[in-house]
Amino acid sequence: MRIFSRQDTRPADRFDGYCFRFADVSEIENILRSNHVDALTSAKVAKAIPRYLVPRPLQEQGEDILAYARRGYATVVVAPLRTETAVALAMKQVGELANLDVPLLLFLDRIKEIRIDVESADQPPYRRRLQRRETDLCSIPLLPGTSIYEVDVGEGRRFLVVRREVDKDRVRGAVERSIPAAPQLKRWLNWKGVPVVSVAVGLSTSVVTTSRLYNFLPMGSGAVSPITGYVDAPFFAEIDRRNADLSLPLNKTLMEAAAETCAAAAIAIVERNISVAPQAVVDLFAWTGDCANMMDRALKAMKTSCEDMRERPESWRPGRDVPHVSSCA
Repeated sequence: MRIFSRQDTRPADRFDGYCFRFADVSEIENILRSNHVDALTSAKVAKAIPRYLVPRPLQEQGEDILAYARRGYATVVVAPLRTETAVALAMKQVGELANLDVPLLLFLDRIKEIRIDVESADQPPYRRRLQRRETDLCSIPLLPGTSIYEVDVGEGRRFLVVRREVDKDRVRGAVERSIPAAPQLKRWLNWKGVPVVSVAVGLSTSVVTTSRLYNFLPMGSGAVSPITGYVDAPFFAEIDRRNADLSLPLNKTLMEAAAETCAAAAIAIVERNISVAPQAVVDLFAWTGDCANMMDRALKAMKTSCEDMRERPESWRPGRDVPHVSSCA
């Protein structure tokens, strides 16, 4: 695999950003040997270490790559498929990507559109467009760094998305507590940027067909969120990002932050009379399963409870009482 990038999308003569590929096993072994690691250890490490952890710079850019730079592309990823089996697998994965049962772009706020074009010599071209449009609704003074948005991912699917910047020291403390169980997290102690937790619920009852956790992208079908909707956070996950251990202090802290985010958003919508579908408000604070007590604690910290929420004005409630889930029992 080869990756070429630039800082912007203006047409240019070549890619001048991060341009690299991943080392092969023999290169990794040679790197270790050149750093005075013995042959046996070098061979074992080279076979075991994930190749994506050993990037190698690329200088040469062929005409096929330069053509994308001239057209204004910011990043190009080249993944040669050398066998018929590899091509078939790639086609299968592209089809699954284009037809997920959860919205791919929901939390990718820097992407407006993904275009999937597959051309082959013996079949008609395959075209698919995934789009995303975001509308800012309001901020939440009760929880600084938190804002509410409406996100439209096309095909009549609209979501209420609440995005929150979580205190970095809080997350760093959770990372420190997680290191004994997950030593790989040591490198997270130098976290750059701001940790963000987001939640999304449907603006109609038919939009969410299956609950899911996200790690920027949707995780596997076994990673079920505690709400009728979606929770996105920088969870420490398995290598394929299909699942995450929510008992790990870091992941538990992120879920607690998500519960606080849901509680603050539901209260803000009701108190400020924001025009949002009533069912979406219910979905925000109706947490279930093992994480339900997180919502109880979040509401308590905000000097309210599920019982208080039931007594809010009738105008925001659907034509039935709040469901008796475990967090509102």
